[in-house]
Amino acid sequence: MEAIVMPKIFWVSTAALILSSIMIQMALRSFKQRAMSQYRLLIGITLLLGMAFVLLQWEGFQQLWAQKIRFQGSGAGQFLYVIFGLHAVHL
Repeated sequence: MEAIVMPKIFWVSTAALILSSIMIQMALRSFKQRAMSQYRLLIGITLLLGMAFVLLQWEGFQQLWAQKIRFQGSGAGQFLYVIFGLHAVHL
């Protein structure tokens, strides 16, 4: 059995997710301060980062698929696809 090589793009998607979390917190603070133009900008950035996260995850899973990590059998491969699906639905 070959070792699974985790695509490096998942690190980029993790950074996008962390930045998205920071942006939404900054947006909340702007909303509470009634700084609506800043709030709208930060919410827009949050949305873009969320979409980037999903696209980066998609690319990462395409790379896993190319390694023949599939839904067959049981194990980590299936778990990864389920987690990705749940993240996409959550966003």
